[in-house]
Amino acid sequence: MKLVSYLYQGREGFGFIRGDFIFPLHGLDERLPEIIDPFLLDLDALLPVARKAEKELIGKINWEHYGIALNRVQLLAPVPRPGSL
Repeated sequence: MKLVSYLYQGREGFGFIRGDFIFPLHGLDERLPEIIDPFLLDLDALLPVARKAEKELIGKINWEHYGIALNRVQLLAPVPRPGSL
């Protein structure tokens, strides 16, 4: 699973890339946040949820219709607001 942060229609989001599409994870399972920061803070609990959502999506007919074309988003830094060490 390749996770990405992106800007789409003026809103920040995060999801995974598959082919030429981004799939917003919050749209696949409401337990997943809309942006990546809270996801990373609870990675151990949320990564299995994200993987299950990805697997269920790819099992659907016409799964690509649930995605956003890559050429319609602006990719952001993987972690837009990294904390300090």
